[in-house]
Amino acid sequence: MPIIEEEELDVCIEYVEQVCELMKERATFIEDILNEGRYFFEDVSDYDEKTLKKKWKEDTPTIMQELLVELKSIEDFTTENIETKFQAYLEKNEYGFGKVGPGFRLLVTGKGMGPSMFHICSVLGKEYVIDRMEKGLVKIEALKAEA
Repeated sequence: MPIIEEEELDVCIEYVEQVCELMKERATFIEDILNEGRYFFEDVSDYDEKTLKKKWKEDTPTIMQELLVELKSIEDFTTENIETKFQAYLEKNEYGFGKVGPGFRLLVTGKGMGPSMFHICSVLGKEYVIDRMEKGLVKIEALKAEA
């Protein structure tokens, strides 16, 4: 909490506990939780270039729009419900995880890897996830147009 307070982040202890639980296995130092998990506390401003180049395909924006529709339909935005809806979307479209997962992660976190996306989304909450995905689609398409 001292680091959170020093950064002047306005979050409750319960939220920080949830973030720490997700990030603890990926952190060597306490500061790593905030540095690697900045997306839990701030909007995504940068996107992992390697993941963007390698995983963001021509059809990814359409797939992400379809996934957005599915996520918006979830009433109780829990880890289990998000995962169930995601898996049903993959099955319905006969996609493998690798076709959808990296774009989903990139839009929500800006990163190429990290904890379970279903847990991340549950902690962030439905409104933040939807907002990030919608804004991220616009930002990434602008980045791709510049390239």
